[in-house]
Amino acid sequence: MDLIKCPECQCVIGDENKVCEKCGFDLLLYKQVYEKLYDAKMKELNEVEMVKEQSKIKNKTVEGQTYTVHKPRCPYCNSEDLTRITSFDKAVNIAMFGILGNKRKYQWHCNNCKTNW
Repeated sequence: MDLIKCPECQCVIGDENKVCEKCGFDLLLYKQVYEKLYDAKMKELNEVEMVKEQSKIKNKTVEGQTYTVHKPRCPYCNSEDLTRITSFDKAVNIAMFGILGNKRKYQWHCNNCKTNW
């Protein structure tokens, strides 16, 4: 037997009780409603996780809501074949070329047309 607190009056009671002895709160109904809400929330979270994992899909509809996944594109050739310029790449560029290194200004590199922006 585990002890729980009554959600209504906060008194400590056994978990097998169907009704709180002090205030008469219906614990059985409370447990059923709580379990249904918990299951619905977990189902919703799982569906949102599936949408995030399927990032190649542009639009995904889950329970009437549309989620759009944005992918960056090259502003010059409109390609999605991009590489992110990391902080390490920027540091190496500054170490090699000093203040004249130009990668410190940019965030993306297009593998198609070889431009940085």
